[in-house]
This record gives sequence, structure tokens and C-alpha cells, in this order.
Amino acid sequence: MNALRAATFVLLPTLSLAAVVITGSIRPLQAAARALPTASAAGIMVNHPIAEDENGMPSLAFQGTLARTRVALVVDSPEGGIIGFDRDTSKVTRFEDSTGKSLVDPGSPFSPFTYGSRIVQDGRRLALEIESQQAPAPGASSVLASGTIDVSIAHEKQTHLSPPMYLEAGSAIEAGPFQMTIQAFEPSTWGDGFELRVGTNSALTEITRIAAVLEDGRRIPLERRSTMSFNDATELTLSCETDLGTRAAIEIEAWDNPRRRTVPFKIEARVGLK
Repeated sequence: MNALRAATFVLLPTLSLAAVVITGSIRPLQAAARALPTASAAGIMVNHPIAEDENGMPSLAFQGTLARTRVALVVDSPEGGIIGFDRDTSKVTRFEDSTGKSLVDPGSPFSPFTYGSRIVQDGRRLALEIESQQAPAPGASSVLASGTIDVSIAHEKQTHLSPPMYLEAGSAIEAGPFQMTIQAFEPSTWGDGFELRVGTNSALTEITRIAAVLEDGRRIPLERRSTMSFNDATELTLSCETDLGTRAAIEIEAWDNPRRRTVPFKIEARVGLK
């Protein structure tokens, strides 16, 4: 098989459908129905073998993965607030190509949903993937999939403020339900400004904003520089351009009162490979 024909990756437009319904006339703004989250296809990868290695194992067109078919999905929540995705309870009820060939891995105990979902755009979008070790049949023009995606969504935010503390290693940050421990506050290793490194077991996906409140009342935004996870612990590096001094309080704005939502999806992703 020609290597240039062995693989295809097609980006598909995503659509977000939202409807607002006014159910009353006295307080129409508060009576408006919230836009429901929707799911759509965002991309497709078909990964055919292009050769065999010295052991007779197939060498695939896309390296770094054993998947033969992978479909990217996007869940849109126009009002934001997506804070989590439940891989274990989400379901794929149909996964096949346009010829009717099933792409469900027979006998596999694993979910077709991959690990590594991403929440982007301040909780307005969740990016995730489903994959198969099966490739579409020759002549297939598209891949069809349907099922349900279970997500946690919140529509309200709450601000939590910790007591003032010394910005030194070992100091505890307790702001509402969020608990962190300062590891260091020092000049940035990436250029001008400063870095505040903290360790935490709290869920960071709920956090929308972090700031330091100085003793003179100024609020200094702390931008996320990097996040590293080790088992259940996370190291979060925050950056700012202002020297915070030796003492400050930490203000955390986060989504509050999350609710579980089941988002159905039914997509057709065209392969485009000839």
C-alpha cells in the first residue's frame, strides 16, 4: 500500500446548537432555559499498516499509537462550567463504518473512550476521543458512532479567600474547599516576574481564577504556568509580574454546585481516503 494513501486525518467543523426559551413575562431573563450541552465530531484518524518490522509486526502510518481508528469528539457547553468527564459510565452504543463493519473491539474489557480528555475555553468545551484496534473496511466512506457522554457541569461561581499567610515553603493555603501547600515563591525561571509553586490534592478543573490579595488590598492575578500530576497529587506553578512580598491571602474563584449531565452523541465522520 502506498504510504501516502495509508493514512488520513480529516478535521471536521464543530457545531454548537443552543436554544433559549422564554417561559414567562414577569422575569424573562431569569426564566430563560439554559442551553443544553451538545456533542459533535471534531476529527478522524485512520491508521493503516505501511510495512512490517523484522518480527512480522505491522508498522502503522501514525506512530505512537496502536489504534487503527480514532474519532475526536467535542462537547460544547455555551455557558461554560464543564468540570469533569466520567469515562467509566459514558457509553458507545454504535461504532462502525459505512459498510456495516463493526469497529468495536471484540472481547475487550476496556472502554472505547481514551484517557486524556481536555477541558478548554473556561469550561465551554470538552475534547475527548474514542478509538478502535479495527480499521474501516476498504471502500468505506465514513465512520459512524453514537452513545452518551456523562459530564459534570456547573452554572454558578463562588469566590473563596484564604487567611493571609507567609509566602514560604510549607505554608498552608485553605480557601473554601481548596487546600494547597506552598512549595516555593521565587523569581521566575522563565523570564521576568515571579513564580508561586503549590502542591494540592484538590480538583483544579473547578478553578476558574486565582489571585493573590496583598496587605494593601491589591489583587494580583496569578496565571497558570504549568501543571504536573503524580498519582493523586498535583504540582501547580502560578506566575505573576509583581513581587507579592512576604505575606498575602489567596483568592480562588471556582465553579460551584456541579450537576451530572448525560450528553447524547450521534456522529458521522467521513474518511476521505481513496
